[in-house]
Amino acid sequence: EWYGDINVSEEEDYLFGFYHKETQDYDRIAYKNPYYLIVKSAGNDRGEGPSPGTEHYVFEDGEWVASTKVRQKDGSDDGFDSMGPVGNAKNILVVGAISDLPDGYSGRENVTISSFSSFGPTDDGRIKPDIVGNGEALFSAWSSSDNDYRSSSGTSMSAPNVTGSLATLQELYHSLYGSYLTSAVLKGLILHTADDAGNPGPDYRFGWGVMNTLSSARLISDTAFSHIRRVTLPENDTFRIHLFSNGMEPVKVTICWTDPQGTFSEPALDP
Repeated sequence: EWYGDINVSEEEDYLFGFYHKETQDYDRIAYKNPYYLIVKSAGNDRGEGPSPGTEHYVFEDGEWVASTKVRQKDGSDDGFDSMGPVGNAKNILVVGAISDLPDGYSGRENVTISSFSSFGPTDDGRIKPDIVGNGEALFSAWSSSDNDYRSSSGTSMSAPNVTGSLATLQELYHSLYGSYLTSAVLKGLILHTADDAGNPGPDYRFGWGVMNTLSSARLISDTAFSHIRRVTLPENDTFRIHLFSNGMEPVKVTICWTDPQGTFSEPALDP
């Protein structure tokens, strides 16, 4: 089946990158629950779709009808703009998938994106996914019986992989300081300490890079400097902080906040 809306485009599904009613709902929930960081798999849509000229079904005038019209593969030839609507929410953490790094991180050029992992950007140009984690051949619980386990691949594996690490970091922070990180601070921490992958800096395939739980834990545990600060900034006010550099390493600052939900437009291709 091809799930696009032929009234919007007969070649491309407009929902990729689109800020949808459901996208808005996720942002509204996150905005009203500032300690709830929603983790969402990026999706496995990249490169999917009927091959040119092959028969497939499309929903038209209230029913599924056969068609041989040429459709664009999800993400076209380069894979970009293959992120489903929920993944385009501003306030959630969207996780893409990479191959395992059994020997650890050794440079951004050695990180391999999974063949299925969906790419951004959003239609309004924001970076998605936010982060990537191992999503290939993970050994996990299965549904066939109460004690069934098997290996599986997908962003539905990389997302829970990252979620477990987030819970561990919250536990560490609470043990040290007696409170929990807000979703914005937790998200900012993860992006700040990620290992870069792909192009230098954040990009539309790897987001801010590979999640590094150990680096996040070290930043939380460093009591010599208050790395993590939660600030409420009144309108037209400023906030200043003095930083000192040894001149050898870059100074890196990450600012993250939970944004009010956006508005969504009528169905359109890349509005």
